[in-house]
Amino acid sequence: MANDEFILQFYQNIALQYGASSRSTMQDETIRYWETQFVLQEIQEFITRHECMPRVLDLGCGNGHLLSVIRQRVPELPLYGLEFTPELYQIACKRGLLRTQFICGDMRLKEHYPQQVDIVITERSLINLASWKQQKMALINITECLSTPGRLIM
Repeated sequence: MANDEFILQFYQNIALQYGASSRSTMQDETIRYWETQFVLQEIQEFITRHECMPRVLDLGCGNGHLLSVIRQRVPELPLYGLEFTPELYQIACKRGLLRTQFICGDMRLKEHYPQQVDIVITERSLINLASWKQQKMALINITECLSTPGRLIM
C-alpha cells in the first residue's frame, strides 16, 4: 500500500500546521460550518425519529474537531473516532472528550471498527484510499458496523 506513506506524510504535515484548529483538513470555514450543520441536523433527525441516543462513528476523524462540536451540542451521545494518522489521533485524544473513544486504525480493517454504531460520518476520508478495491473494503466495513436502521453521512 504505497499510497499509505504519502497519505501519512500529508496528514502529519496537516497536524503540524493546524493542530486542533477547525481548519485542519478543511481550510474553508464556510464549507466546514455547513458540513457541520448538516451532520448535526442528521443526528438530531435520527434522535427524533428513533427516540434514542445513537452511537456515532466519525471515520477519518482527523484532529477530532467535528466530534468536539457534536459533543458540545449533544453531550450524552456515545462517540467514536477512527483516525489513520497517529499525529492527528494524538491531537484528537488530547481534546479529552467525555464518552468518546478514539481509535488509531485503518478503515480498511474491520477489527479497527467499534462493534456496532448507528451513524457513521465520513468527510473526505474515502478519497484517500488509492483504489476502488480499497474503498470497497472500507464501505463493506461501514455497512457491517452499522445497526439497522443505521445511517451513513458522507
